[in-house]
Amino acid sequence: GEGSGEKNVSGFVAQEAETAGFGEFVGDWKHSTLSDAKSFAQGGLIPVLTKAIQELSTELEAAKARIKTLEDA
Repeated sequence: GEGSGEKNVSGFVAQEAETAGFGEFVGDWKHSTLSDAKSFAQGGLIPVLTKAIQELSTELEAAKARIKTLEDA
């Protein structure tokens, strides 16, 4: 929330996102007192999350169909 005047702003810790495999969304952030500050472009996650939801939805529908088939047997 630094610079926004807001407290308790939700978001991601850039270093943790980088470690988790989302390094393409992490960049260096110039800060007056920190030498290792990083930024995280969370807007880049929208397509990734949308694709993940689509894949999970497909898996869920297949599982529902399999359950129905097994229940009807």
